Order: sequence, then C-alpha cells, then structure tokens
Amino acid sequence: MGVSIASAGFWGSSMYLLNNVWYANSPRSSFHTFDDHREWMQMDKVGHLFSAYHASNLLTRTYEWTGLSRKKAATIGSLATLAYLTSVEYLDGTNQAWGFSWSDQLANTLGAGLSWWNNRCLEPSSLYFKQSYFPSTYATLRPSVLGKTQLERYLKDYNGQTYWFSFSPNRIIGSAFFPKFLLLSIGYSCDAKLEGHANEYIAANGVRYTAQREFLLSLDIDFRQFHFKRKWVQRVCSVFDLIKVPLPALLLRDNELRWYPFYF
Repeated sequence: MGVSIASAGFWGSSMYLLNNVWYANSPRSSFHTFDDHREWMQMDKVGHLFSAYHASNLLTRTYEWTGLSRKKAATIGSLATLAYLTSVEYLDGTNQAWGFSWSDQLANTLGAGLSWWNNRCLEPSSLYFKQSYFPSTYATLRPSVLGKTQLERYLKDYNGQTYWFSFSPNRIIGSAFFPKFLLLSIGYSCDAKLEGHANEYIAANGVRYTAQREFLLSLDIDFRQFHFKRKWVQRVCSVFDLIKVPLPALLLRDNELRWYPFYF
C-alpha cells in the first residue's frame, strides 16, 4: 500500500511540475497528434523504449520487494509505467509546439511490454536492454540542437549513443558454447545525424555530412552470475544492468564493416 501511495504521489506531483514548469512558457492548444516517426533515424524512439523498459523494471523490483510475486509485480510495474508515460504524452498533445506522438506511445508500450515479458516469462537475467555513450565530434557543429554541455550532449546527441540488446544464448536457446556469464549483444546507433528529418547537413565551412545508420555485434558480461561476498560490490556492478561493458565490437555502416578493439 505504501509503495502505491508513494507512486501516486510522485505521479501527481510530477504531472503538476511538468504542466506548470516544463510547459509553462509554451503555448497551449487543444489536443492534437504529431507525426515524428521519421526523425533522428528513430534513435529517439529507441530512447523511449529504453526509458520505459527500465522504469518498468524499477517498479517491478519495488513491488516485488513488498512481497508480491514476480509475475504480479511485473504486471503492475509495466502497466503503471505505461499509464504514467501515456499521461506525459497527453501533455505533449496539448502543447502547440509538439503533439501526441503515436510513435512515442508505441515505443513506450514496447518498452513496458518487453520488461513484462522478460520479468514474467523468461528466466531472470536472460535479457538486458543497455546503453553506451561516447562523446561525438558532431555536437560542436550544432550545439543548440545537440547540446552545449556534456550532460545535454548525453541526452541530445544521438551520434554518441548506442543502444544494445544483450542476451544469454546459454539460457535462452540452451547453447552450451556460451558460459552463463557471457552475453551476446546487438547494438544500434547513427553517425553524422545532425538534423531531425534531413540526412544531409552542410556545415558553415562547406563540409557536407551524410547520416548513416550503424549496426553492431559485440559481447557483454552478466555480473549477476558472479556471487560476490560483499553486497556493495554486487550493487556497484548492478550499474552494468543498464550500461554495456566496453568490449570488442563489429560495426556495420554504409555496407562497410569496421572493427573496434573496445567500443564505448
């Protein structure tokens, strides 16, 4: 009961702050939709999926901590996350500068659904959705769009972000070739993406940049398979439930394979 009350309090207060602070200087309008599914090579949609997935996981762990079964906790956590994110999308729908994005809503639904499926139907720790980040050189070309500070660039510069699905072949498909702690990781990113819609950008110095999608294959480590004697070590390593371990990777860009001994 306490967790539900706290969740409801957070929901109400955050909606109030968003409505009266974040949207305060933006013109309001009647509810309308906004089609942005072609922007940023869908990197922003993958970001929505990532956020919904981990928010659902957090609520699932919280409700499980109260004594609920993992299956019930997964259902409540995923539904509550989706309801909250839908209310945020609704606020966007009443803002003149944006609008309710069906593609954002789909990504939120997929993220919450993926969390539910992983926590309810799969063996624990079989699937991870992670991110890695390394500052790109493109942010300085459009700092107003891609970020002026390192924190802004982490949030806005999709060229520096990579999203990964890490899974255990040993536990999902029964492949004894992979030890339980070793994960196979499939990544997605973009390069030279400087505008939302256009894939071509000409800088002030006349240099032309052409955006490309990037697909990656790498390995990852599941630290939950190691039983550390000290709990604080386990807690520190839990950050790698969200962040991919830098390891060698193959990258496919513009039909060309590249090899990285360590990819961040």
